[in-house]
Amino acid sequence: MTGTPFPWVYEGAGVMRTASAFFANRADKEFTKGMQYLLVAFLNIQEGPRSVPEWIGRTPDEDPPPRVKLRTRDKARGADGRLYCQGCTRPISEGEPADVDHIVAIVNGGQNRENNLRFICFKPCHAAKTKRDIKAKKVTARKRKKLLLTKKRSRFPRWRNFKGELVRNPKFRKRRR
Repeated sequence: MTGTPFPWVYEGAGVMRTASAFFANRADKEFTKGMQYLLVAFLNIQEGPRSVPEWIGRTPDEDPPPRVKLRTRDKARGADGRLYCQGCTRPISEGEPADVDHIVAIVNGGQNRENNLRFICFKPCHAAKTKRDIKAKKVTARKRKKLLLTKKRSRFPRWRNFKGELVRNPKFRKRRR
């Protein structure tokens, strides 16, 4: 647990050294150390064998049981014994509302499992992340709809041209009731 700015990231089994080597060899050097830790956490790289089997939800709607929420909360505890938000890395006081949240939202294709959970502060982080998740889902739905080429049918069965003659829309079909 030593040497990392984020208390919940472990430097075990060469994971952080591998990530550091990857980012050190990049020509653009755009990734910061913090982004490396987030990438390693996002990739769900395991540092060693688990002593407790990982919880996997049976359905997307199933809430994590209290024991899993407690384990997620314990992962957010720093070396000094204080709780830290895994979103903004600020300390969370004991009375402050905090929540267990999915790293990749289920709506956006995330899995309902323990590896995809993190402990974050409720007001700034959880609200902002929910907003981002909803926005991402809207963008995905809009692109998907555009890709499927679903067009709304015309509501005009006929119209008048410039000469005043009635013109029938060839694509218009009457609805059958």
